[in-house]
Amino acid sequence: MTSVHESFADRKIVITGGLGFIGSNLARRLVDLGASVTLVDSLMPEYGGSLFNIAGIEGKVTVNISDVRDQYSIEYLVHGQDYLFNLAGQTSHIDSMHDPYTDLRYCQMLWIGFHSARPWGPTPSANQLCYLQRELTLPI
Repeated sequence: MTSVHESFADRKIVITGGLGFIGSNLARRLVDLGASVTLVDSLMPEYGGSLFNIAGIEGKVTVNISDVRDQYSIEYLVHGQDYLFNLAGQTSHIDSMHDPYTDLRYCQMLWIGFHSARPWGPTPSANQLCYLQRELTLPI
């Protein structure tokens, strides 16, 4: 059985929503495990991302300010990566009920963009997609 350290040491990892609370804490752990981490975040004010969240590791990660709904940016950023943790998206349940189309763009179009960028490495089986997006909820 492979240990967590062995799974992530010397691996290239992208975290979308990487400047948010969960993404930045995941980045800290992965840096501690020896991973090369790229954080992607649009820094949209209402979504919680902040450079403050990576204080202390800012020199150990790469930050790319980009909207994950931009297919060309995502294709470039995920190429050659070993792991992709998708934590980007609308964070407010109330906002998603008021504006479900934004939620839909994050939850569905982003997924399509990721898959269009494959294969990410030498073989599709060598890469992992960790999709941690919350479930899409639409008003009835």
